[in-house]
Amino acid sequence: MATTKTRIGNLFFNYQGEYSSTKTYFKDDVVMYNNTDYICVKNSSVTGTSPLDNERHYIRLTKETSASTGGDAYRWDAEAAWPAAEKQFKVGDTLVLYQDGNDFDDNKVAFATTSSSKENNVLHEDVTYFLDGKSVGAGTTTGEYFNTSSFNNATSREIRIEFTNDTPDEIYMFSYDNPSASWGPKIVVAKQNTWKSIRQSFKWRGNHDNTNASGSYNTYYPNDIVRVNVSLDNDFSTNNQYSGDQINRVRATYICIKQHTTDGTDKYLPWEQEKDTAANKYWERVSEEDTFDDEIITDSGAVTAINNVSAASPSRQAGTYKFVNCVNVTADAENSGAGRTGGCNPPMFDVTIDGYQSAKTFTITTKGHYKRKKGRYLNVTHTSTSGAGSNSYWDFEVDQEGNVTATITPKSLGGQQGGLGYAVNEVLTFGDSLFGSGGAPDVSMTINSIGTWGLVNLTLAKDEKKGYQRSRWGDDDNAETLGGENNAASDQLRVDGQVFYSSANVTFDVVSTQKKARGYQNKFSGNRLECMALSNEEGPIGDDNKYYRLPGQFQQSQCYNWPCFINGRGSITSWGSNSNGQNGLNQGSILTGVGMVFPFLDWYRSGDNGGSGIHTTPDGEVPKAIQLISGYESGMALFNNGEVYHWGYGGHGQSGDAATSTRSYPARCGGTYQEVYLAANTSTHTFKDTRIKRIYLTNWGGDNNTNTHSCYALDTDGELWAWGYNGYGQLGQNNTTNLSRPTKINKSTYFNGNKIVAFWTAGAGYAFCFALDTAGKLYSWGYNGYGVLGHNNTTNLSVPTEITGVTFDNGSANAGKIKKLLVDSQQSYQRCAILTEKGKIYWTGRNEYGWAMMGNTTDVSTFTIMSSGPGSGTYSDCANMWFTGNGRYASFWTKDSTGSIRCCGYNGNYELGIGNSTNQSAPVTPKWQINGTTTSDLSNIKEIGCNSEYGNQWMCNVWVLTYDGFMFNVGRNNYGLGAQGWSSDYTNRQSTNAIEETDDYYFQMQRMPNFAHGKVESVKGRGYYSSDGNRYHFREIKTFDNRYLIWGYGGDYIQGQNDGNYASTPQPAVLG
Repeated sequence: MATTKTRIGNLFFNYQGEYSSTKTYFKDDVVMYNNTDYICVKNSSVTGTSPLDNERHYIRLTKETSASTGGDAYRWDAEAAWPAAEKQFKVGDTLVLYQDGNDFDDNKVAFATTSSSKENNVLHEDVTYFLDGKSVGAGTTTGEYFNTSSFNNATSREIRIEFTNDTPDEIYMFSYDNPSASWGPKIVVAKQNTWKSIRQSFKWRGNHDNTNASGSYNTYYPNDIVRVNVSLDNDFSTNNQYSGDQINRVRATYICIKQHTTDGTDKYLPWEQEKDTAANKYWERVSEEDTFDDEIITDSGAVTAINNVSAASPSRQAGTYKFVNCVNVTADAENSGAGRTGGCNPPMFDVTIDGYQSAKTFTITTKGHYKRKKGRYLNVTHTSTSGAGSNSYWDFEVDQEGNVTATITPKSLGGQQGGLGYAVNEVLTFGDSLFGSGGAPDVSMTINSIGTWGLVNLTLAKDEKKGYQRSRWGDDDNAETLGGENNAASDQLRVDGQVFYSSANVTFDVVSTQKKARGYQNKFSGNRLECMALSNEEGPIGDDNKYYRLPGQFQQSQCYNWPCFINGRGSITSWGSNSNGQNGLNQGSILTGVGMVFPFLDWYRSGDNGGSGIHTTPDGEVPKAIQLISGYESGMALFNNGEVYHWGYGGHGQSGDAATSTRSYPARCGGTYQEVYLAANTSTHTFKDTRIKRIYLTNWGGDNNTNTHSCYALDTDGELWAWGYNGYGQLGQNNTTNLSRPTKINKSTYFNGNKIVAFWTAGAGYAFCFALDTAGKLYSWGYNGYGVLGHNNTTNLSVPTEITGVTFDNGSANAGKIKKLLVDSQQSYQRCAILTEKGKIYWTGRNEYGWAMMGNTTDVSTFTIMSSGPGSGTYSDCANMWFTGNGRYASFWTKDSTGSIRCCGYNGNYELGIGNSTNQSAPVTPKWQINGTTTSDLSNIKEIGCNSEYGNQWMCNVWVLTYDGFMFNVGRNNYGLGAQGWSSDYTNRQSTNAIEETDDYYFQMQRMPNFAHGKVESVKGRGYYSSDGNRYHFREIKTFDNRYLIWGYGGDYIQGQNDGNYASTPQPAVLG
């Protein structure tokens, strides 16, 4: 390229572009080399001498006996002989020395400018000292680094020197505490005599790529910037068992500091910084979403790869199977059948079973064409073929240039996914009429491979609860895989053959497991204005319990005018009404979000603070909330040290503080404040030596406008605790006496000595409960007015009783293991549904409006398989299910393995989205409406929920959330809940748009700020009905970037806008 003259002040530079090894350069020539501008400083011409990158050298020192001196000396990394006589660096380089460990006590590393009297000639210029990661200054030997007490008490010590033109040509490494001995080498600093760097620039390289998928491995250069997704683990010791089974991932950016070419190993992973040495330090972190430590890496036992999958068997039913559980055979057999030490959480898979000669992989051979009409074309079959294949269906997408991409349309079991009878190299033709008849050439496709009948294809499933697809039909690129925890290479895993309706079990081996960085704060941003979790989520933040993996455990969140969420600092932001202490702020109605306060007495006496208590946190810092549950006028919170708090109504002992008083502030459950403070024994403070991992409240929803409720907690040893109201024996104590302290439901007496792995409850004062133990046995107890407990009667039970009418295991004649369980109520009207690993749905309880897909409205008192819908039949195919409404005015929703949605039940508010208000006792297909005449089936649905209340008239609004973060809703629009906008004057946010809210009664996209459209992660419908029969509702949203929005009813300042008006579109609340 031509030379460009550039002037800076009175100086001229000749810009020569990218450096070339064949070009001749002269003084003042400037070149670009590896993201850095260099100027030639040599007076004579230069050819073939490239600029030298500035390097950062990371060295871990050890103190070891030297063979050459016979005394102690500093060994650099793993050098063969030490101390070396000389180490060479150049101006612009950086040297970082780590001197961790007690061996360095009274052995401070320092540098001197002379070889003698070193302690009197310490080099301080461009030298920085660090103790425990904190800079402790430079420039004097009286500083903190040189203070013996400060230095010896530090667990990590670092000295960093920048070599500049002012650095002496020779400096000397020595021990400040023993300067006369020979401890380290002479450091020689060479000047840059040909090229000198004058400006560094940065290059964005996108996501870090450690593969050779493009045909070769990538080379990265200094100042390249990459983004990585880092998997986190908070369970780093047996003392932090409550953080087990977690699934967290954060994004971070790193800058390259040394040129290298990746090789597919862990060596070049930016976040793999466990050993900082000159040999492996290639990246430094620039930023991250959440706090983590990339110098502490653990093998979490999350499965990343498998092999040795069982051979094909034609007895397996072909099709797609979502979220398939497996068993770790090896782990279960350890310790004489007691299981692996520390437990084992097996992975979960998405599975496809090949059909007979089904189409499997393919290539589209037709080029793009401008006349081919842009769009998505679903469930398309070919117009002709060169072979004998048939019955394959395809989903196509045509972009604006007319290029075509395709995937095989998922089919339910028995639906011949990929068709049958195809051959390799068979050519399929799809006529242009299938793509809008724009006049483009037909589309041709060549079959590259075909299925082997009954062959099992396993892919690790991804976390649906937190997963986010950035394009509607794209991959879920922000979701962590469900790899489990504490699995190991060579473990044998097994999926019961009956999951695929075959006697042939599927076995396979673990090849590799995932390394994870230490996550300090269970995914907290540190910003108190950000929302980490809404109330009544599936469980604690990051939890990966397989029985709660599928989205949709709670369809709504009951409360009396009380918004709340877990904020970015791990506290709870709360405002609104304090009619019975529910806002937890110990004062009247609050008009803006304020952080609640907690004493954390158990944490303060734990090992984190020099005590002997067990309630430590993963990071040793102040506890952070990881689960929040809202009731009518009460709340509960679980913290990451296992402490539990309750606030609000406590008239039956619900506060758990040995009293029957309402608390307008959080009370530590376990005993009185004095008893918790003294922690004398477990009789007076029942949770003194117990760490809780999940909490439950019975009046969380279902139109239960009552403060009569019961409380439950599951501890890390699998013990279940209960307290509060016990009018129907729901506390499991063989009586109906209320309890004001958490009391254990003895597993030896009631659960066959087995640990409890999952628990479900609802019903408020009419509470009923289900518990699942490690042996797969299901128990129920509590109120049973409509036979919801599944014992073929309507008798209340005051002790956990095993359900024997249906066997929930994967035996050929049995129902299948439990995958998901739902409970719901409206006072004494109650229902329960169970989804099994065989894709079947069993139900029991009230069926007043036909929600149970039985074609009738008959109640049942024993678990009964549904007679229609994807959860029925010989080859059942349900992948997820949801309740909406409540136990009486009940609706029900299913999703099959292809993603198709079906619904049934009460429809008096048009809440089924089928265009009419007729109740349905058999499955129907809901639709969304794009304009006044066009409807299509719901698709890409992640979660379904509602707002519902009875009052003087039944009211329900149902919402659906897509994987790509968009919301649609249908049904009643009280207080603008439908978010369809304002009336025609556009001035009153309380006046709803009456046209759009009733437009043909199909799902419609709601109005929302542009920063929230396509970014909704979680939704909660909240509210209550009053004694005068009126219904008061609002709705909350959490976005993927942790924003909180609210709309609907506004009494008690709950819209956070300094007034009592309601809002008919989502808006951010004012947070204090």
